[in-house]
Amino acid sequence: MAKTKELKEASNRRTIRALYEAFKERDIETIQRLLASDIEWWFHGPPAHQYMMRFLTGTSCNSCTGSRTSSASSSSSSDEDTEDSSSFSFVPSSIAAFGSLVIVEGCDLSRQVSWVHVWTVSDDNGIVTQVREYFNTSLTITRFEKNWNSNTNQSSSSKPSRTSPLVNSAVWESKLSSTIGKSVPGLLLVI
Repeated sequence: MAKTKELKEASNRRTIRALYEAFKERDIETIQRLLASDIEWWFHGPPAHQYMMRFLTGTSCNSCTGSRTSSASSSSSSDEDTEDSSSFSFVPSSIAAFGSLVIVEGCDLSRQVSWVHVWTVSDDNGIVTQVREYFNTSLTITRFEKNWNSNTNQSSSSKPSRTSPLVNSAVWESKLSSTIGKSVPGLLLVI
């Protein structure tokens, strides 16, 4: 079973590496093949840093005031907005997998941003069904598990406990958020 889990995680990492290669090459066909058409997208960070959403949907930031229009129909988009969306490159510094989750971290020092993407890859078909995107955020991913060894002092005649204490174990922590030279909020993602 452990071998099967390792193989699945390796497959999920390959899928996400292929996705970032498609981002780099602007290969829309491959991106559409790897992402579910109804992908669930979560974003935490300044609205001006929604580069991926603008790239995937073809929208423009319009000075990031909350109004978004299609880049094809907007003649009022500033050159700065267009440049920001089209020139931002997601270059992974690290990729880790935990079951169906693949965590990717990177930064762009020239823009003073760090980012973490947490992708969910479907066990059924290997398609990405969810992305959680964190910009300028220190992220810690933790897992809560039952501690089955907590009742070792119980005598054999006593009833087993109905509840076992949970053990918190951090499985991953962002490292690049401190490299951008400014204080960032921290979040805990429980898996």
